[in-house]
Amino acid sequence: MDIEKYTSGKVYKFFDVLFKLVVWNVLTIILTALAMALPFVGFYILKEGTIAGLLVILGILLGIFMFIPCYCTTFSCIKIYIEEGKTDTLWIYFNRLKDNFKTLYKIELIIFPIVILFTFAISFYYSIIGDKSVEGNFIVAIYQIGYTVLLFATFAIFLCFLNIQMVISYFRMTLKTTMKFTLIMTFKHIVPTMIYLLLFFGPLLIVILINTLIPFWMLIGLSLPQYIMFYISRKDYWRLVNNMNVVRDEEAYLYNKDKESEGKNE
Repeated sequence: MDIEKYTSGKVYKFFDVLFKLVVWNVLTIILTALAMALPFVGFYILKEGTIAGLLVILGILLGIFMFIPCYCTTFSCIKIYIEEGKTDTLWIYFNRLKDNFKTLYKIELIIFPIVILFTFAISFYYSIIGDKSVEGNFIVAIYQIGYTVLLFATFAIFLCFLNIQMVISYFRMTLKTTMKFTLIMTFKHIVPTMIYLLLFFGPLLIVILINTLIPFWMLIGLSLPQYIMFYISRKDYWRLVNNMNVVRDEEAYLYNKDKESEGKNE
């Protein structure tokens, strides 16, 4: 039997890609769930009260805090597998997760308080605007403007989240540069960004409407859309990779090149 013939065939490659997408998708969900587990166990024990409510909020925040680097890691793994042909499914994931977590946790510590503050402010403004007993006046108009601005700012932060997976997968940057470059890429390529938004929320909306599809979402609901995102974003990012002088002034370095230099120094 010609093993090489079968392992290079289209059918084998299809199932190999599918297997990796399933593994990376499931790992992302499991690690996110583990991060949320302890606070939710505390909530289950207490069941009611202020502390129980705070534990729910803490669990959600920890889940999001873990989800972001895990989600970005899946994209990194897809890029490495397609461009470099590496097949170590688990090793690639946990190796990149370690690097991505180091890159992202400081950004998360900066952005999380801002998003929480924005969320409370949006809720406050909405309660004022929606209160029919409050007559329309200049102050209410200010609240409406503040509500609109904060809503747009929160939405912009989420769009940046969809793009940061590409930025950290292709480049190694300083904290400030990563945030700045992600913001630039998000709005400079707004059409692809809106497609990423559709790819992220599309499967979620489908499983909400059709609950029987939840198992499929848990298997490939995150990783398959990211696989499509990779091919959509690949052209734009490789244009930057091939013209590094465009981003050199921003203290940006190719991820693979930087890793190679680190290996030589060691």
